Amino acid sequence: MILRYPQILSLLPHAHPMVLVDLVVSLRPGESAEGIKAVTGSEPCYHGLRGGLSQERYAYPGPLLLESFGQTAALLWLVSTRANEKDPESIIMLAAARDCRLEGRAYPGDVLRHKARLDRVIGDHAFVSGETWIEDRRVAMVGEMIAVRRPKSVVIALGKSSRQTGAVGG
Repeated sequence: MILRYPQILSLLPHAHPMVLVDLVVSLRPGESAEGIKAVTGSEPCYHGLRGGLSQERYAYPGPLLLESFGQTAALLWLVSTRANEKDPESIIMLAAARDCRLEGRAYPGDVLRHKARLDRVIGDHAFVSGETWIEDRRVAMVGEMIAVRRPKSVVIALGKSSRQTGAVGG
């Protein structure tokens, strides 16, 4: 199964500029997905950088690389569980990530190839793992990411409560 950009937009709760998957070239429901993200110099993370800086200044931020992997994994989960209709009353979000290693850098012009595996689904929780590659070079390893689906009303209430008490997190 292949997912093109219009299908990705219809499945993910994100909007531009936070959709960080351009194409899913392979998706085997319940098993794995391979997503593509082309890193370009016109990304918001490069806004304001001028020419002549060192190459390292143009490294794609690690958190965005992991978010892009997570979006590939979310697409796999959504299609696998047939929960792919946008539910305006629920939110999908990252709950935890562990044993993640950034092993290399990506730069404008690179194409990230995320290989996500759906390890298990328990209720409204998905457990995924995988790797990100640029050509034949692995640049990230994800030991485990856990995503959850929660009612929007609960998430909003927790956010308000945290702001009122000054708490960070939930």
